[in-house]
Amino acid sequence: MSKDTAPSLGTLLVDAHDKVGEFRAALSGRWYLRPVNGGVEWDVDPRDVSPASPEQRLRAELARANAQSHRNAYCKRDPK
Repeated sequence: MSKDTAPSLGTLLVDAHDKVGEFRAALSGRWYLRPVNGGVEWDVDPRDVSPASPEQRLRAELARANAQSHRNAYCKRDPK
């Protein structure tokens, strides 16, 4: 991955702390990643990130699906 060109929106990347996030933006020489399950974005130096491996992508997608399932379960809960 070229550090001069930002990846596509939503690309899963791994930072220097092995944290997986979705690419959201490039601004002032920094890249902004967002947790896969939602939450606060964090900035990284583009030199300190790499594409997520297939295993990391699978874990991230599973975490996203589980979080969505839990959110839906609470929304559909019967108030009785």
